[in-house]
Amino acid sequence: MESERNWGFGDISDASAYLREVGRLWAIWVVGLVGLVTGRGLLLVGLGIAVLGALLWAARPLQVRAMRLVPEDSVVSGGRSLLVGRRTERDLVLRQLAYGAAPLRAAIGLTGSPGWWLATRWVVLGLTVAAFGFVLMSWTLGAAPS
Repeated sequence: MESERNWGFGDISDASAYLREVGRLWAIWVVGLVGLVTGRGLLLVGLGIAVLGALLWAARPLQVRAMRLVPEDSVVSGGRSLLVGRRTERDLVLRQLAYGAAPLRAAIGLTGSPGWWLATRWVVLGLTVAAFGFVLMSWTLGAAPS
């Protein structure tokens, strides 16, 4: 599905805007991860709320793109999952726009941007896994943030 999809980039400036939107989202995510992994006490609660708000703000342009690409939303899988709720086509497209390789490749190809975007994607995903592992290990070893 992801490689066949037309990601709806109207022109070079639209693809460049998409890359900026994704870069902003990733930057907020990485800065937020650092803050959440190192924060303690009430600072951690405040950072958590701030990071969630900033991520919602940064994801809004991608949500608009997903709504344009999937104007008639429909449930892709039957039933509900406790972890992700209903899986709709628009939700899957939004996930791809936020951290998928296919729309990134399409935008890079259209704009002629450097390939470091794909490497950066892997770095962001790796940092996410590392932060999760760090928190999980801290929690299981009894050194969870207070």
